Amino acid sequence: MYKNYRVFYILILFSFLNAEALTRREINSIYSKIDSLIYKDKDYDEALRLSKELISVPDIGRYYVDNAKNIINLIENYSDYDRKPLELFFKYRINSKERSKENENIFREILEKYPDCKLAGFIQYLLAKHYANLIGSGSSYLENPEVAREKAIESYGEVVRKYPAAEMAIADLWYRSKIGTKIAPSAQLRIGDLYNSGYCVYPMQEEAIKAYKLVINNYPEDVDRYGNKVAVDAYVSILNMYREDIFGKTILDTLKAREICNILINKFPNQGYLVEGLYFGKTHPEAYMVLADCEVDKEKALEIYEKIVAEFPNSWRGQVNSGAVSLYSISALERIAHFFKDPQEKINHCRKFLDSSFDRKVRGYAQFQIAFTYEMKVKDYNQALVEYQKVLENFSDVSTGGEAYTLGEDAEHAIRRIQEKLSEEQKTDVKSP
Repeated sequence: MYKNYRVFYILILFSFLNAEALTRREINSIYSKIDSLIYKDKDYDEALRLSKELISVPDIGRYYVDNAKNIINLIENYSDYDRKPLELFFKYRINSKERSKENENIFREILEKYPDCKLAGFIQYLLAKHYANLIGSGSSYLENPEVAREKAIESYGEVVRKYPAAEMAIADLWYRSKIGTKIAPSAQLRIGDLYNSGYCVYPMQEEAIKAYKLVINNYPEDVDRYGNKVAVDAYVSILNMYREDIFGKTILDTLKAREICNILINKFPNQGYLVEGLYFGKTHPEAYMVLADCEVDKEKALEIYEKIVAEFPNSWRGQVNSGAVSLYSISALERIAHFFKDPQEKINHCRKFLDSSFDRKVRGYAQFQIAFTYEMKVKDYNQALVEYQKVLENFSDVSTGGEAYTLGEDAEHAIRRIQEKLSEEQKTDVKSP
């Protein structure tokens, strides 16, 4: 009966191969069969064949393509030792308890029984990542979070020392990792992150910098999961150690921060970065932002902030897979606004950013700030209504942040707020003798 069942699914696939697209239900059926072949029947050859057929079907979606490619790569390139390491790896893949002792045991079994297998380097990295995920976890089976951190650092170090040529075996471990990307550079970077971690009882700044410098010196051309150079990631990570917090304005060591900023600007073209596997941005606007934050001369700081506004209007920074993102240009405008204590000076300065030479997001935000200042600081509600109306007429669809409302929605809310206030004032005037 099993053979007939298998043939049935294969016939489904072949009957649709020449069609323009499969329905979602048909794709799910085929993919479920591939899963069954791997995790239940352990028929890897059939799973390989069916996966190859699946990715030849047009428009099935990235999720299915990535997973099919993972299966193909694993079975074609990691089937040594009579597929015993691969079978254990699939056992881990089907385990729904990510932080379980069972996963640690599976990783250790592979590494102890098959230390030279093709999957070993990748498994060592997974073991390190497993320990890292236990740090600060309420569901950790380890009582002391420092033990998890130490084990993670040790395991990442094993990747660097024992498996310098190891590659990513699958693409869905992270959102945009690529099969074939070298693992050791990211492992070395994570060592620095863990020494610099808030979960470390005594953050070891010197050890972190030492680890980051090994990334810079040993992996100058290697890339992270987003295609950014890990050396750049390391430089930005060091830079963040001289700030009170990531993206914060307070610089703790301006001399060292300036040094790193100049390296990022002069040694590298403007490019993306990813630090702590979580925070992203662009190197040049980030460096200029820090240089401006370091500056004690108001005019020089203004000049740098205005450079960011003009040259990097659409560069984003923030947290991966989160709405916590912002434009460098808008952050720079916010910094500029804080320089002006006099409301009219602030309004006059904002008006210069309404010029058509500036990006529409910049102009929209400047217009909103003008309206907001009239409302909150000048208390000229009639003029504020005029300025908010300009936002609605020209920039209603503009959004300047990941989770932010559009400027139009913010303006409408502000207009209602002013109208309610004016209405209350009128009622008070009527009641007054």
